[in-house]
Amino acid sequence: MPPPQRAGAAFDERSDDEAHMTNGSPAAKPLRLAATAVHWVEFFFRRADRSGDIYPDDEPHGQVPGVDPDRIMVMGERGEISLGVVTHELSIAGYTAREHHQRTGRGCAWSVATLPGDSIDDGRVLVGRHAGDIAKTDLVVVLAGISDCLTLTSAARWHRGLDEMLTALFEHLPLDAHVAVAEIPPLENAGSLSRSARLAAGYRSTLLNHRTRKLLRSHPRATAVPFPPELTDRLWVPQSQQERYTRTYSLWSRSLMAACLEARELVSSSGRHSSLRNPPPVHDPDREVR
Repeated sequence: MPPPQRAGAAFDERSDDEAHMTNGSPAAKPLRLAATAVHWVEFFFRRADRSGDIYPDDEPHGQVPGVDPDRIMVMGERGEISLGVVTHELSIAGYTAREHHQRTGRGCAWSVATLPGDSIDDGRVLVGRHAGDIAKTDLVVVLAGISDCLTLTSAARWHRGLDEMLTALFEHLPLDAHVAVAEIPPLENAGSLSRSARLAAGYRSTLLNHRTRKLLRSHPRATAVPFPPELTDRLWVPQSQQERYTRTYSLWSRSLMAACLEARELVSSSGRHSSLRNPPPVHDPDREVR
């Protein structure tokens, strides 16, 4: 993983996106820089105090029984995929696989591949490590960006890393496969950070999400999936209760799978797995959270 930027370095590499989003306000930069300094200290303090974080220690793959199974691989930052749960069955990968079955009636073989340094910079390397499995995959879900926001990765660096990862993915994926890129959660709701740090992280997540949507215009087989609005109505405060995380993964997986089906890109031109275009009406959006 490349060395972290110094505090405020992200603002030295301002892109057109950043200039547009701040409307050129001369007062905006000092405010953001002040928030950045506080945020930077908090980030490294929290990195040193991660011993209490819960992650699963079982095998990062599984199956949902059913006919004509698809293969789904979830790639990205460990904290976005499986933080707070004791088994990968309760990670967002497990929930996405079950949501796929609920909506299509088919089976699913799912797996998880995590970025070694929790940064998009490692995306291309991660693809290379799993190239053989990717070549047999129908859907890749990418969840990354929280750590990149917390380390104030610039928009240009994010764009470059994500573009390299997507390009590498499409070099290995079957022609009828699809990639869903989950947008970064709105970090201004991160209740575990101070208000100043939330300001810096929230600005960064908005900026990187904007750059993601812009980049995906050049990758027609990739879809940007916004974070579920029903999860942004209050501050997020890390909790020890596993139910808090499973609720998030369950709702997030619904948004991911709905966007993938709507994109109508999961099927080949030959009509293979055509039920993904017109899935049977087995999904009840008002059902209880699993």
